[in-house]
Amino acid sequence: MSLDPTTLLFVLAGVSLISGAALGTRWLRSRHEGHVLYWGVACVLGGAGVVGLAFRGLIPNFLSIQIANALILAALGLALSGVRVFTGHPPWRLAIVIAPAIWLLACLVPAVLQSEPYRVAVASMLSGGLSALLGREVWRRGSDQLSARKPMAVLCFLHAGFTLVRALFALWIGIHGALSLDRLFVGVGLLEPLVVLFGILICGLGLTQERRELVLTRKAALDALTGLLNRGAFLEEAEAMVEAARLAGNNIALLTFDIDFFKDINDTFGHAVGDRTLVAFADAARHVLRPSDPVGRLGGEEFAALIVGADREGAALLAEQVRAEFARRTALLDGIKVAATACAGISASRGARAPLETMMIRADEALYAAKRGGRDLVWQAAE
Repeated sequence: MSLDPTTLLFVLAGVSLISGAALGTRWLRSRHEGHVLYWGVACVLGGAGVVGLAFRGLIPNFLSIQIANALILAALGLALSGVRVFTGHPPWRLAIVIAPAIWLLACLVPAVLQSEPYRVAVASMLSGGLSALLGREVWRRGSDQLSARKPMAVLCFLHAGFTLVRALFALWIGIHGALSLDRLFVGVGLLEPLVVLFGILICGLGLTQERRELVLTRKAALDALTGLLNRGAFLEEAEAMVEAARLAGNNIALLTFDIDFFKDINDTFGHAVGDRTLVAFADAARHVLRPSDPVGRLGGEEFAALIVGADREGAALLAEQVRAEFARRTALLDGIKVAATACAGISASRGARAPLETMMIRADEALYAAKRGGRDLVWQAAE
């Protein structure tokens, strides 16, 4: 069996450079996807480094050994930063420079520079460490449950394991006095990253596409003004939560809200202030309620929230807190004394025995009772 290292290097370089160009083109079309730019530059840098390795013997060793490997290590650091940007975290720029710096310092040691096994051992340990960090970053940032995350993380961990084993084997060869490596060893060492690169690129593009579809789905489920769930999305999520609570035997409470005299606010202060009033209510609800409690804008100035694990008294306390927080936020809104208030109607169900439709009817009846009672009130429906 013969694996020609030079041929494999040119294939690997070609794949990297073409992938970098494709990712760069994609970024130009969607510049908000900053991670794509990081991955594209990583592919170009990595490809340039591999080209340097392929031309060893034709260009100075400083370029084909020190600089070429430094570029490849910098590319791994860029890929790691790209994953962090993808997950909404700041890039880890230190990773882009620290591994290349360690490599260049190691090459100042004559015993390392003059021994191919030692050079392979050092470069493999550094690239394996970066690959392990890359896999860890992909794995632990998986709160959005994108299906391509785990395969990508596994590929990174496998590559890290392979390179670390290669480092130990090369180190063992170097300790026993060899100054060069067998062509088969080098060929297998180049074939593995070629296969892994294909897999990681596919997973990375899959992550990007999944994220894009997830964002579009979430946007379709949100009210454009307040950022809360729209009516359809709220009812769908609430229905599922009521069923889950019923199976678990948990209490559940539905809160409905209506801003008092909202038409008068629009007529008096204008629709811009009316919109800010709606946003203020959404902010008040988010401030008081848990992130796990779905809150939706049902239409106009009417809102609803579903609270799992709350009895009538607990739900009434939460509704009162939302009402008070909303009043506080609108006492002076953008320099205007709006002083808006809201009513709340509550329907609670022990063990979630009542269906959502029944709870909606009861909560609406309680809400209208609060309006008849003088507004700016919290009213509870009978269980």
